[in-house]
Amino acid sequence: MPIEQPISPVDIAEAIRRILQSHIRMLDGRCRGCYVDYSRLVPHPCIPFDWATSVQARDRTAAFLGVVTPGAAPAQSETGPKRLSA
Repeated sequence: MPIEQPISPVDIAEAIRRILQSHIRMLDGRCRGCYVDYSRLVPHPCIPFDWATSVQARDRTAAFLGVVTPGAAPAQSETGPKRLSA
């Protein structure tokens, strides 16, 4: 059984960017990305959009506070990065 490689922060950032670009609100209030990708008529904000915005907000808050979240690229500082407990 092959060992899975961890997902890099760059890959996660790319996934977030794609989700936020495609899962937008249509005129009828439904999610365009879910309709195009999955043929699902769901209200916006959908689950992928909620996930992307929550991860983006978590990372931006951690960057503002100077904290490195688990799995994120380590920040360089004079005293060393602080870590959040998982």
